[in-house]
Amino acid sequence: MSHQLILLDGSAFLFRAYFSTLSQNLTNDDGFPTGAMFGVINAIKHLQRKYPQAKLIAIFDAKGKNHRHELYPQYKAHRKPADEELVMQIEPLYEIIRAMGFHFMCVPGVEADDVIATVTKLAKEQGLKVRIVSHDKDLYQMIDDSRVVMYDSVKKREIDEQGCLDKFGVHPRDFVNFQAILGDSSDNIPGVKGIGQKGASKLINKYHTLEAIY
Repeated sequence: MSHQLILLDGSAFLFRAYFSTLSQNLTNDDGFPTGAMFGVINAIKHLQRKYPQAKLIAIFDAKGKNHRHELYPQYKAHRKPADEELVMQIEPLYEIIRAMGFHFMCVPGVEADDVIATVTKLAKEQGLKVRIVSHDKDLYQMIDDSRVVMYDSVKKREIDEQGCLDKFGVHPRDFVNFQAILGDSSDNIPGVKGIGQKGASKLINKYHTLEAIY
């Protein structure tokens, strides 16, 4: 496929970059913190070099609660507010991304990975190859072999359907039900007590849906 799209989970990279550079205390000449911005821009520049023909969209979480909190009020309830030094870097980062000429999305009331999933679906319908650059395992459900892959920014490699099977033991098409059994402690979503990844993958590979398991 000659037409390619890269969807960067900007919020995930922002937090990861902030905490990974915290000990370095990176600032500009005025003492303004720059570590989170530095990390995200480095990630973008790497992707630009690796896939020069691809269009890149950086996608971020909007401020405040979203529709997931309406579905489940305890969603992310255990998380502390973001550090002020991280929050300070968000708007300047948006300006830098725009100045670099990349597309930017931040949809009020919608989480970044929901935006990524929607754009992926629309792009796939247009015949584009999509690379999702994120550390969020929820997005593995979007993998569709040659058309949609995840990109591991640490190992610098693409993850296709076989890669998903190797890593989690389930096919991308079964990932939603797999996650429903496991839950997600990072989002404060409980799973089925006493069932881990291995047990969940065995159940899903045999029955495929929660209804069939019941």
